[in-house]
Amino acid sequence: AKTAAAARSNLGINASNLGIKDYVVEQGTSGNWKYRKWNSGIAECFGYISLGSISVSAVGNVYRGTASVSLPAIFNDIPSNVHITNGNPLSSVISINGRASDASTVSAYVWKSTSGAVDVSASFYIIGTWK
Repeated sequence: AKTAAAARSNLGINASNLGIKDYVVEQGTSGNWKYRKWNSGIAECFGYISLGSISVSAVGNVYRGTASVSLPAIFNDIPSNVHITNGNPLSSVISINGRASDASTVSAYVWKSTSGAVDVSASFYIIGTWK
């Protein structure tokens, strides 16, 4: 039985002669994450992740707490872009930002206007490389 890829190959159809510059070679889920690997070597993952209860400490006139978030095992190096959107818009959370510590972990920093622990969930979008 012929596969779809073999049929396309026999017809001379491939991504480059169709003008396609990049395409997804693998996609899937890992826990609460969804991920895609692109032929160019870009890897991305995204998901709505619970950070749990985060304790905060005073930093000037605001309060900051930190949580570590495990990434799916798709990156070969430290991801270059970490985007986090506050999932608790009605709480005292001012903003959430983060940075990748290594290829498997992101540190999320939660900034609040008041003291006291807070339960946080947020949307994450991480970009790096897989090859």
